[in-house]
Amino acid sequence: MTTLLQWRPHRRLVPEAMSLSEHLSELRRRVLIVALAFFTASVVAFVFYPEILKFLQEPYCRISRTASSTSRARSTGCRCG
Repeated sequence: MTTLLQWRPHRRLVPEAMSLSEHLSELRRRVLIVALAFFTASVVAFVFYPEILKFLQEPYCRISRTASSTSRARSTGCRCG
């Protein structure tokens, strides 16, 4: 399993020169890398959820504070501090 993740120089093979097992090995390696990246991003997003949400809500809250009617911000559930 560790051999799948080891860095190796990308060799440009002509697709016709690769056997089916080489294609499947390359696909398995790439899918594993993408799955690990997705899992890592999910864990980071879960840990920093409050900060990410505050960062994404800040422009809306800034606009709603300067707008004349703040009732819409309250009705949409925005928790602007």
